[in-house]
Amino acid sequence: MRLFITLVFACSLVNCSLLQSPCGNDKDEFLYNFHKFVKEVKNEDLTYDDQSWEDFDLTFKKFTKECYPTYKEELTRADREEYFENTMGYYVTKYGEGLAKQFEDEGEVVIEQIRESIEDWFDNEGKDLERKIEEWVETDGKELGRKLEETFKKLEESIDEEKIEDALKRFGEFLEGIEINIESKENRDL
Repeated sequence: MRLFITLVFACSLVNCSLLQSPCGNDKDEFLYNFHKFVKEVKNEDLTYDDQSWEDFDLTFKKFTKECYPTYKEELTRADREEYFENTMGYYVTKYGEGLAKQFEDEGEVVIEQIRESIEDWFDNEGKDLERKIEEWVETDGKELGRKLEETFKKLEESIDEEKIEDALKRFGEFLEGIEINIESKENRDL
């Protein structure tokens, strides 16, 4: 009898834990649970660095990495739109509204953290980027310069100076003709 009670109790615990899964028993329950979860997160009005995000992120990951793949094939276009709308709602709440709330609460501190992060990046990654650019200039940059020099040399060699002189002479004559026409028109108007 004791074994029977233990088995019934164990089965009820397993069933309860299955019922508490955010995935639900079908796609509609999954979508409802996900919508309810995102709404709950929005109602919390958390700053970006609030410790509660850790729990919310774990639940969100369960919805997106476990539940969604389970029901993905069953979802209609409207279901997928609802899912992605709620997904974006979560991200906006965390990274948009949550970050805005944090700026509102402690803007100066956040700005200082961002400034320090940028400085750290330039101190570390920036130096690496500068080194890579210098390496490129030494290798590929020299090659590019050599190719440009060759191209300009070919262009210069292909220019026929006599044709250019002839074109300039004709252009000069054209300008003189315009000048003569302008002068004669001015004389007529007087």
